[in-house]
Amino acid sequence: MIRLLIFATIITMASCKGDNKKTTATSTPAAETRTALPPLTMDQLKYLFNNATYVDYIFHKLPFAVSQDSRAGVQANVAMISVGSPINWSPGCESLGREFFHVEGEIVMEAELYFTEDGSCRAYIFYENGKPAYANAVSDAGINFYSNLLKQPLPNG
Repeated sequence: MIRLLIFATIITMASCKGDNKKTTATSTPAAETRTALPPLTMDQLKYLFNNATYVDYIFHKLPFAVSQDSRAGVQANVAMISVGSPINWSPGCESLGREFFHVEGEIVMEAELYFTEDGSCRAYIFYENGKPAYANAVSDAGINFYSNLLKQPLPNG
């Protein structure tokens, strides 16, 4: 419960930052390390699809966060992860944000999300023990979702 309160506080603080401030994004090692990572296995994806109860996004430069707690919404988020390795990648990719997958209040997996509308950067880099462990492509459903998300008008203030 305390972990959830701390996390909610972090989300609130992140969503209140002005867009003129640069936030320090959690970055991964050099691009050559990221591309050598294996994708999540089908069993890992099935586990998330069947068991995840909550998904949170914290965006590094957007003035809002996104959360999903409905079963359909969580499963739709898992479906945005392609089973294959990312092919749209460049050394200059910058992270859009971090995604956290929860099972009954515990974070069981987290991924750095890389997405650009021009298609040059589209990948999930999943972490284990604070280090990049897996790399998956963004599915067509994810491309549609993130493209629409980036087209949303930003709140004033």
